[in-house]
Amino acid sequence: MAWSPHETGCLLACASSDGNVSVLEFKDNSWDEKIFPAHGIGVNSVSWAPAVAPGGVVGTGQGGAVRRFATGGSDCAVNVWDWR
Repeated sequence: MAWSPHETGCLLACASSDGNVSVLEFKDNSWDEKIFPAHGIGVNSVSWAPAVAPGGVVGTGQGGAVRRFATGGSDCAVNVWDWR
């Protein structure tokens, strides 16, 4: 599990051995959950990117901060996700 940087909002990404990733977002005083397939045979890790990329380039996430995370799976792949 990994909490996103504060600047991107209240987001929690959860890796699962069933190959799915869950992202929970707390917004407007309630939780919203999205579950999606990330790796065919299990997700081993998840990590959010820094809120602002090196060099001060600002993305298009909440408050202008980049909302990206990476997952590593048992399929020997690393996937980078853009959370919008």
